[in-house]
Amino acid sequence: MQFESSFYAYIAVGLAVVGLFFLYPIYSRMKVHRGGGESGESSTESKRWIVFVLRVLVIAALLLVIFNPMNSQEVESEEMVEVAVLVDGSRSMEIVDGNGRRRWDDLLTDLPELRSEIGKDHEVKIYSFAEVLEEGETDAGVPSGKKSHLIGALKSLMTSGREKPLGAIIVLSDGQVTDGSSLAEVASDLQTLNVPVYGVPYGEAVEQFDLALLSAKAEQPIPFERKVSLVLELRNHLKASEQGEIFTLGDDGLFETTDEKQRYQSRLTVKQGERIVFDKVVGIRDGEQTVQVDFVAPQLGFQDYEVEFEAMNGERLTWNNSLMTGVEVVDEKIRVLYIEGTERDFETLPYELEKDPAMEVTTMIVQQQGERSPDNYKGLPSVRGRRGQVVYNVTHPERGMPKDRESILEYDVIINSDIMKEVFTDIQFNAMVELVEKEGGGFVMVGGDTAFGAGGYDETPVDSILPVEIKDSDDVSYGGFTTLVTEGGMDHPVLRLEDDPAKNRTAIRSMPQFMGLNRVDRPKPGAVLLAQNVSEANRNGPLVLWAVQQIGRGRSMAFTSDTTRGWGIYFQDRWGVPGDPRKHYRTFWNNTVRWLAADRIARKAAKSDIAMPSVGLAGSSVSISLPESQVDGASLLVTGPDGEVVEIHGDGEDFDYQPTKSGRHIITSKVKTEKGFVYRKHLLHVREDLKELDSTKARPEVLEELGRLTGGGVVRRDRISDLRDSLKGLKSRIVEYRNESLWDRWWVLLLILGLVGLEWGLRRKWGMSL
Repeated sequence: MQFESSFYAYIAVGLAVVGLFFLYPIYSRMKVHRGGGESGESSTESKRWIVFVLRVLVIAALLLVIFNPMNSQEVESEEMVEVAVLVDGSRSMEIVDGNGRRRWDDLLTDLPELRSEIGKDHEVKIYSFAEVLEEGETDAGVPSGKKSHLIGALKSLMTSGREKPLGAIIVLSDGQVTDGSSLAEVASDLQTLNVPVYGVPYGEAVEQFDLALLSAKAEQPIPFERKVSLVLELRNHLKASEQGEIFTLGDDGLFETTDEKQRYQSRLTVKQGERIVFDKVVGIRDGEQTVQVDFVAPQLGFQDYEVEFEAMNGERLTWNNSLMTGVEVVDEKIRVLYIEGTERDFETLPYELEKDPAMEVTTMIVQQQGERSPDNYKGLPSVRGRRGQVVYNVTHPERGMPKDRESILEYDVIINSDIMKEVFTDIQFNAMVELVEKEGGGFVMVGGDTAFGAGGYDETPVDSILPVEIKDSDDVSYGGFTTLVTEGGMDHPVLRLEDDPAKNRTAIRSMPQFMGLNRVDRPKPGAVLLAQNVSEANRNGPLVLWAVQQIGRGRSMAFTSDTTRGWGIYFQDRWGVPGDPRKHYRTFWNNTVRWLAADRIARKAAKSDIAMPSVGLAGSSVSISLPESQVDGASLLVTGPDGEVVEIHGDGEDFDYQPTKSGRHIITSKVKTEKGFVYRKHLLHVREDLKELDSTKARPEVLEELGRLTGGGVVRRDRISDLRDSLKGLKSRIVEYRNESLWDRWWVLLLILGLVGLEWGLRRKWGMSL
């Protein structure tokens, strides 16, 4: 029994106490009008007490009514619970399995049966989930969710309000979840709430036949050629099962084979707009694969390409078969300044060099007849060559040798062929040295009457970059001699005349005789001796013919004989093969220029180059970095697919860009140089974040683990009716506590009335006053 007390009840108790306090005086004043004597007095006293007790009983009864004594009873009952059905609406449910049906189609087929079976005993509510949980019937169209947040859906389900208690959860999914890291935590919460999870898995638990293009990187390997090299990273699943059985396909562009080493095929197409720039059938292997293709860019400038592998027969996914990539094709030729002191033969070397489209040769001459004087070496302002070209004198005021440092440094290689040192100013000499030592360029000195010691070059700044030491001012030697190429020369890139080593040695040995040279003292420490005059020697041994050396960032070469008529007449005209008498001569000089300009070539290729992936995900950060040498004053301009341009400033050489939209993003690097800003473009293809489609393999083990941890389980599609038996005894036990007022009875009220009436009647009978 319990009481319902209140403020008014306490007031009533107080009044009752006060009433009892005044009741006794009333009792003492009560008189009985009949009777007498001692016996009468005794009788009167008894009557007083009877009336007093009756009044106390009435007050006590009224107090009980005010305090409302309650009788509490525990009542148990059961009610129907809610069974939540979670339907996976993410894109992996669109995958077509080996039965030729979409997982989504199978799910829609099973849903009515599931709702009918479970609905016989429980209230069934349908929810769909992808990125978020949504209540309501699932759409019968195409599942389009980008992510499958099953764990997030379960958390939302536990915290959402509902009319009936949650009794169980049924998940219809392929298990391709993207937030499974907290599965154990959610399962523990569900177990605490006594809510089991039952899974109905869809899809095949094997990798399906699929080709995925992961990245596409286009670059121009040589900055003066329009050749584009495209490197593609593929991930291929060609197996029909994990046991290694090869998928046997039809004749549509694929081999039918059970040999794992046999390649499948897919047609690779590279388009620039509507123009096809590359089209070829490519062999496809199982697993990871790199494919490199080369093609000629249609034009210069920035170009973007769409790279696509044709969908193969039986392939489960096709959205990952294509990507976009871009490259800025530039024409950064190797710029050669060739200064020739033999005015009657200045055409052969540049003519042969420019047969290579990478070479751009500027030719100048010096007419240096007679004594060395300012008037004699100026000569004619220009001469006209056999092919009609105009060649200017080094001293020409406008078209001659650049007079300022900056213009000289624009060249990559300078060939000084028998030029009087008086032609050059100190500014020009110092610029040549800087070109080699600091700018990574190349310098060649070719022999003659005004070269090396005979030309007094040991008295000029150029001496510091020559690979040979000069001791004698009278170092000219006339007459033929025998040439020996050293072992170091045989293996040097300058003398790589043929690809085949044996043929290369034969070509080197076929080199014709030279007719003179400058007798330099010896190679400098660190220089590489390529060839010698073994017919003549000095105190250091056979005379140097060719020597090369790394000087600072650049390189230099000493060619102590001549490359034109005179000392080099046979070298120029007879070092080749039948039908091409200058083939080896041309290759030698091409190799020489490229070797000398190697640092400049590499730096041109990397001009404002940035390190960045070719593919990004919408919503995820992309890391971009510039070379450390280009960081000062650099920034990135990003043009999104909607045309909006934003500028990004980095932390040192590192930049972070977080694209929000999928599509084509153009990253323009803005690099500060001495001549202003240089801009180069790069393409970032941003895909939707479809991590669950990294694999086509269904993952029923996720549903199995969830069922095991919560006391549920996994049910096959053909046994969905079994779920009704598993959930049949699932009820919600409700415990209610009912309170009944003890005074609220007819006999209680009758008792109170009886006591009041008895007290009144006795007082009337006995003649007592209040």
